[in-house]
Order: sequence, then structure tokens, then C-alpha cells
Amino acid sequence: MRLSSYTIFVPLERTGGTVLVHGISGAVDRVGGDWARNMRAMRWDLFSEQDLAYMMRRGYITRKTVAEERETALRIGRRLRDRAAHSASFILVPTLGCNLGCAYCFQNFLRAGGAASPSLSTEMADAAFRAMAALQKRRGARVSRILLFGGEPLLAANRPVLEHVFRRGMELGYRFDAVTNGTELHHFRGWLGPGRLESVQITLDGPPEVHDRQRRTPDGRGTYWRIKRNVDLALAQGVRVSLRVNAGWESLGSVPDLVAEFDRYGWLGHGLFAAYCAPIRGEGGQGESARLQRAVIRLVREVNAVYRPRFGRDVLAVAGGALRRKVAHLLGERLLAALTPAYCGAHLNMFVLAADGGVYTCWEAIGVPGGRVGRFWPELELDEDRLGRWLERHGLSIPACQTCRYVFFCSGGCGIRALQRGDGFDSAFCDGFAELFRCHVEQAVALRDDLSGVPVHRELGY
Repeated sequence: MRLSSYTIFVPLERTGGTVLVHGISGAVDRVGGDWARNMRAMRWDLFSEQDLAYMMRRGYITRKTVAEERETALRIGRRLRDRAAHSASFILVPTLGCNLGCAYCFQNFLRAGGAASPSLSTEMADAAFRAMAALQKRRGARVSRILLFGGEPLLAANRPVLEHVFRRGMELGYRFDAVTNGTELHHFRGWLGPGRLESVQITLDGPPEVHDRQRRTPDGRGTYWRIKRNVDLALAQGVRVSLRVNAGWESLGSVPDLVAEFDRYGWLGHGLFAAYCAPIRGEGGQGESARLQRAVIRLVREVNAVYRPRFGRDVLAVAGGALRRKVAHLLGERLLAALTPAYCGAHLNMFVLAADGGVYTCWEAIGVPGGRVGRFWPELELDEDRLGRWLERHGLSIPACQTCRYVFFCSGGCGIRALQRGDGFDSAFCDGFAELFRCHVEQAVALRDDLSGVPVHRELGY
């Protein structure tokens, strides 16, 4: 009998104790510090027979060998892959152009040297909807939402084609979400709200003096107050707002002041508002990435400690939306949504239809050699070899990931970032994932008073 290779210990810094998570069975339990220490030391003589049987049933301890457990993980992963093959999600990129010039934007190379930025025409938009219908039929899926991405998807200059997209999409039963800089959202007032454009992600990188240094128009004008007014507009019209705060070493210290502004605006108590903080990618070089992420996690904890007594909950999260959803599904007993063999939709079920007429599985692959997996304009054509390469990059296909306890949470990490690092597209990209996972579990657990009695998910056959 031994400690399972897939048992994860998450210390609860705020309340004490430890949360146990099993990376294959999906079991979650809160235990005391002594219990966790005795488990780590494999002092089974200190547990009752009943407790040992419970831990065995949950998967935390096992009589299987490492190889047998790995085979169990592969078997479960194959079943999860089979389920994912019958799903799809769509991202529509109306334009690769943008009205801002943020220094850290990963798409800057697309607009280097004043390169022209393509935009959708109404004919291309109709072709995109035909391609979505064909992709749903191909995968046996039914998709009801479309995410708008850019460039900046909600440019006033593109309003005619976007109104066509909204009108035609709603006729087909779609609802919309958008990742937008929020500067021109007011031009789409009539399309905001339930049943139309229902949620937006918008960025504010600090109080006005900080934000306006980082996110300004090409002629140098600040954008803070324009974005603030549009967040107010969105909330007033029933749109869910996810507020992103990009933090680097220079701006990290201003985050508490920004959250205080959110409080002053009444956003923190608004049911449709949520905020999260993200470390700027590549800040200080790759060697600094993990250190900045740890600093962001510490700061988020400090901010929440200030506001939790008033609001009874955390008011600021750490970046990692896909992971945050997985943890929420895990604690909500939605195991098949929580455990996935792919890091994100790019390696699972996502199709990006961009203004250049191309089909991608990752929005960061637009313009990257080898990133395109087909085209939708004028008709849908897929490169099956390239598509297969993207969809077959996952935790089960990377040997180092198969015995990792985070295999169904990290699942090999981001493929594009692995490629950019130079280790190859099919290598693992961990990037401090363990600490990020613990942070998200701790934040999610803070919302629940009692984790005992979460059922064993026998349907996965652990």
C-alpha cells in the first residue's frame, strides 16, 4: 500500500488544514494538518481501518503499482478524449486591427511596419456561419455561443458587419461573448444584454495614471475613463463583466489602489462583475515568469484579506480562467467537465475563424507558421494533418505528463508557449502550474464551508 502518484496536497494558508485532490478519481476532501503529514510519511499504522478504506476508495492511497496507475490514467484519458471529440466551441475574429498600441500585446507582430489588418466582410461572415454549421455536424455537437476576439473585435468602424454578425447569429440561435478593450463598446449599446452580447472581458491595468501609460491610443491619449464609462454601461444593461488586470513588476504595486477604485464605483458588490489579475507574459524574461506569478498570487491573497470581511468572499482572482472553471466544476461534482486531457480548447474542441479567412484552433496561432489548420473562405477546407497535430497534443501524448498528478488539469500546458520556448510543440510547458493550481483550489474552497462527503466518481472507473 502506498500514497497514490496522483494525490495532490493543497495547504490552506488562511484557515489551516489541507485539501486533498486526486488527479484521476476527482475526489476532494478537507483534512487536518496531522492527517496530511501522516499521509505524506505513509504512516498507515496511525490510521484506523475505516479511514484507510475511505482513502483507498477515494484513490489517495493504492495497492496499484506506478505502472498500473499510469495505465488507469491512460484508460480514463481515452474515455475523456472520446467525449471531447463530440464537442466544439467557436471564436470569431472580425478584424486583426486594433485602435490601441499596448507594448505587451502578443499580436503586435501582425501589425508591424504598418501592415494592413484584414477585416470580415458580410460575405465572409456568412461563410463563417456556414463553416460553423459544418463543423458542428462533423463533430456531432451543438454550439450556442460565439466568442468575439481580435485585434479589437468591437471597433466602431466595423459596426455594419458586426451588426450583420449579431443579427444573423441570433437568427441561428447563437448568443455572444467578447474579449474587448472596451474603448468603443458604447457604439454597440443596442446589442448589449441578455440574448445578445451577454458577457465581455475588459482590461484595466491600474489606476488612471498607470493604465494610461500602458493602454493608450496610437496618438498617446489615455483610455481609462472611456473604459470605466463603458463598464458602467455594460453592467447597467445586464452584461456580465470580467475585468482583467495585467500586472508587471512596475505596475504590481498599484493593483490594491485599482481594486479600491472598483470598490468606490460600486463594482465589487455588483452581481455581474468579477475581476482577476494576470502576470504580463515574458515580463523580465522567461526566467522571471514564475517569480512574477508567485508575486501576483501573494498580492491577490493580501487584497482579498482586506475585502473578505466586508463582502464575505474573495473580490480578486488569479488569471487562469480555464483552470478556474475546472476547479469550480471539480468542487461542484461535475467531474467530466473538471478533468480534461487537454490544457485548453486549442487542443480539444476549439475552432477560431479569423478575418484572414483562416481556421485555427488557437487565437495565439494566428499568423504563426504552422498555426493555420484550414480556411473557411470562400468554403470550408481543413488540413487534416495540421488539425490532428493540434488536437493530439495533450497530457496523454506527452510521456512526462502521463505520471504527473496534474495530468487532467495541466495536460501538458500551452502548446504555443512550448513552441515559443524552443523545446518543441510536443513538449510539456509546466510554467509553475502546481502553485497556480493550489491558489485556485484555495480560492474556490474559501467559498465552501464543508467539503466532506463529495461522492466518489465511479463512472470513470478508477
